[in-house]
Amino acid sequence: MRLFVVLAIAIALLAVVFALQNTMAVELSFLPWQFEGSLALFLLITLALGIGVGLLVSVPAVVQRSWSLSRQTHQVKNLSQQLLDKDQEREAQLATARRDRLALKAAHQNLLTALAIADPQTGLLKQDWLSPGVQYWLSQRATSTDSPSSLCLYLLEGQAIDPNPADHQTLYLAMADRLQSQEPAHSWLFTDGIARFACLTPDLDVKAAHEFGDRLREVLTQTPLMINGTSTTVEVSIGGVIAHPPDGINADQLIQQAQAAIDHAKQRGRNRVRLVEAQRA
Repeated sequence: MRLFVVLAIAIALLAVVFALQNTMAVELSFLPWQFEGSLALFLLITLALGIGVGLLVSVPAVVQRSWSLSRQTHQVKNLSQQLLDKDQEREAQLATARRDRLALKAAHQNLLTALAIADPQTGLLKQDWLSPGVQYWLSQRATSTDSPSSLCLYLLEGQAIDPNPADHQTLYLAMADRLQSQEPAHSWLFTDGIARFACLTPDLDVKAAHEFGDRLREVLTQTPLMINGTSTTVEVSIGGVIAHPPDGINADQLIQQAQAAIDHAKQRGRNRVRLVEAQRA
């Protein structure tokens, strides 16, 4: 745009210079008409007519380009609206799917509670069902074609750094709620109803199993829990064992090795995670 402005100014200056240098009078004949005037005037009129003709010739192309741009703008607007409608439709579908999953989870939770399988206070599976749950997953992983085919069992114990006996039950419920909020869809959480939790998670390799154990610790320790309106810092000990069925290990052996791992974590100090690979007895 600036280039055209500069060019127009240059042409105007050249026209002024030309007019000043060519002031002689001439006579011009055109068909039956005759005109008399300065040479510069006639040449400038001719230049103006040439520019006008050039503009008239370019008008159809400009109009066509304007129509094309308008049509493309309209198409872009329509496509944008279609994308917006699709996004809204997808969000509605996702919201419906989330509601359905929550409703299904609530129905399953009610069924587990009714069958005395789940703890009524937290909704977590009762510790009594840990051994059958481990054995079930071991049998499932033994016939699985997934890679990696493994089963991780984590035992977790936590307590407030400055414990108050009156807040023990509230602390337990807050820990259960925090763990449930971060629970992966494919994991099972168990509780003894006092202070211990267990987590079964399938199909992790060794590196992912270590990372998962660290994440369980961070869930409870990175952000203090609110206990009766008071911010409470929690320390945890986690012991885990990873098995690769079929390797001949049973549920009781896996639980015993996880117990040994958490005992070792407690000996090492606060907020420790100990993960070992399962060993057949």
